[in-house]
Amino acid sequence: MKKRFLSVVTISALVALGTFAVTSCQPETPVETTKYKVTYSTGGGYNLTGLKTEGYAEGETVTFKVEPDSGKRVTEVKAGSETLTANASGEYSFTMGTSDVTITVTVEDIPTDATITLDKEAIRIDELGKTETITATVTNFTGTIEWTTTDATKISITPSADGKTCTVTNVGGGSAVVTATAGTAKANVAVTGSTYGDTRKSYTIYNANGDVILDDVKGLWNAIGKLEANTSRLNGYITEKGSEDVIYTCDDHWLKSMGKNGKTTEVDGLPGFENGDVPGWFSGYPTAQADDLQEANIIVGQKASGSYKTFNGRATNWDGSLFADKGKGYYTSQDGKYPGNDVYSGWRGSYYIASVTTAQYVSWADAAKWSAIDITWDLSNSTITPSYNEEQGAFAQLYVGSSFLISKFSGMYFYAGTMEENKNLEDGTTRDIYTFTETLGKGSDALITAKFGADRTINEEVSIGKAVWDSFNKVWTFPDVTINLRTDIYFTGEDTENPTANYHRVNTITGYSDGEKVNSVEYDFDYGQSLPRIRNEAGESQQERTDYGASLTPEYGDSIADLNCGAKWTNLVQTKSAAYDLEDKEIVNLQFFEGRTVNSGCQTALLGSDCLTGYLDANRNSVYNFEY
Repeated sequence: MKKRFLSVVTISALVALGTFAVTSCQPETPVETTKYKVTYSTGGGYNLTGLKTEGYAEGETVTFKVEPDSGKRVTEVKAGSETLTANASGEYSFTMGTSDVTITVTVEDIPTDATITLDKEAIRIDELGKTETITATVTNFTGTIEWTTTDATKISITPSADGKTCTVTNVGGGSAVVTATAGTAKANVAVTGSTYGDTRKSYTIYNANGDVILDDVKGLWNAIGKLEANTSRLNGYITEKGSEDVIYTCDDHWLKSMGKNGKTTEVDGLPGFENGDVPGWFSGYPTAQADDLQEANIIVGQKASGSYKTFNGRATNWDGSLFADKGKGYYTSQDGKYPGNDVYSGWRGSYYIASVTTAQYVSWADAAKWSAIDITWDLSNSTITPSYNEEQGAFAQLYVGSSFLISKFSGMYFYAGTMEENKNLEDGTTRDIYTFTETLGKGSDALITAKFGADRTINEEVSIGKAVWDSFNKVWTFPDVTINLRTDIYFTGEDTENPTANYHRVNTITGYSDGEKVNSVEYDFDYGQSLPRIRNEAGESQQERTDYGASLTPEYGDSIADLNCGAKWTNLVQTKSAAYDLEDKEIVNLQFFEGRTVNSGCQTALLGSDCLTGYLDANRNSVYNFEY
């Protein structure tokens, strides 16, 4: 017998009761779907939203939200006898069964006299990665305590499940406020984390046959230096400690694919790499090829002797991370407001290679038009972190000089040293800031062929300022320190105090503390020959080069500098950099990140851009950060 169908009137009646059945329009294969009603009590200090008025089928997910009235909080939500917990979006849900369900919501007044106290008022965490625990005590509160931090990149938090305790971790150094909230009551803890902490990875060094030479070497470039010092003909390889993946190989003097932070882009056709392994290591790239090597973070010079142990220049990264526009703008600013000047794109190597990483300005076309150069650096908010490599300390330099004809440099020198030799110094210990001079060979290749520190003389008899040790962060600070570097340029017969003098330059390095002069050191570099300012009747000026810059460098001699040594120099500000004509008028703005132009024949180098970043601040000053 065929199944009889309910009339529309009957279906309506069942719908009114909250339960109804619908059969298929195919008489022979009827399908029945039953829906059940979900109800809740209204007018109880809350508002419930999200329920379907038509009901839910068995197995369907019921989702809704509960918003308590002002001054109240939800203490319990039940679907029948099942207690529900809200998700991260504040939604409650359950799976529909085979009967109607009543939702019960319990709310209470938020205690206006709730209190919360913490067992600590302030915390100082003296090393990256270390933790402290805060414990909360509450009264007149039955919910879960909420915890927040104002800066999770510096101080992170991990609350316990019941919220009564919270673990704070020093993840980046610096300060943050951790707040515990119970109802309307709040309590704060000021947390300060030290920037001290050796976060370098560990590496294992092998011979070419797979024998372990050193099993636990901190820092990749420390490991590379030790590999080259401990293997025959530089053969061998490196893995991360505990891994079998080879990340660096030396094989018959060919340095294979490895950038500072990982494998580099390989480019075909570079000179000297006949074996086909073409990483970004060779320093003699033509510009077009170097443009393709933006991932080649580190390069080591291929000397005539075949030695790879001396840095001979490094590629500048022009990929836009430091510069507003690869093809045009050279600098960027914190807010991006200022447009850049058109400059040459591509590769720039450092001329003054007594530094591994440096920001350097070089000018050759207009140098003879200048009577003086005046450069001021503000160190007052800068800090230098010593090297974590016990075998290679770090030192900082601010320098000015000339090349091609005189080829001499002078400037400020500060030895930051190693963390091992400094970390136990008493807070407030001071260290002198000195001056230095360096003599290079003459000629167009003088700067390029100069050996690291071959003829550097440090004047330890005169201090031009003091650095102060911060024992908590384990960094050198420079409170109220300003350094001025001035070069007065005299061509033959122009020096009023010595009218018969040859072409010479007088570099004066002066240190200031809180605006007051500390000391000044003068270096007079004499060309030793007569040289007029104008070379010929056409008015062409002398092609002397003028150079200035800032650098932070791990020490190295016969070994490769450790570019993961952890040394840093942050917030170094160049507040003035200008060239003056014979009438003492400023004719060229030599600020590194704006002012210099291609038309004046100037070149700007950012050596080792993976270790050096910079920007133009709101005051239009160039700011640098070195980080190994």
